[in-house]
Amino acid sequence: MGQFSERIRAVRMMRGITQEQLAEMADISRVMIGRYETTDQLPALDTLIRIADALGVSTDYLLGRTEAMEAPFTGQYVEPPKPPRSARKLPRTAAELEAFVREIIREVIGESGPSGGC
Repeated sequence: MGQFSERIRAVRMMRGITQEQLAEMADISRVMIGRYETTDQLPALDTLIRIADALGVSTDYLLGRTEAMEAPFTGQYVEPPKPPRSARKLPRTAAELEAFVREIIREVIGESGPSGGC
């Protein structure tokens, strides 16, 4: 077994979480949790992040890159923030592109209205 498989199992048991509970918290199958705990198979990045969030540790800790667990235990998967409104609909014309870029700039610098400098 690799360091990842040992750490995921150790943290899960330390937290008193079953494979089924971790699978539900990380939105993956129990079979995959079992596979990660007993083989050298590593999860995809998005799955690794969900497992780390569910266990309340950093991905670096699970991968053996640090000895510090760091992340506080919350007991649930935390949904990543949604992209800004401007990123949800991509422009199709040059005029839409210009308006799109202006909106992103306003969001980034915190302006609420149009400015003459953009």
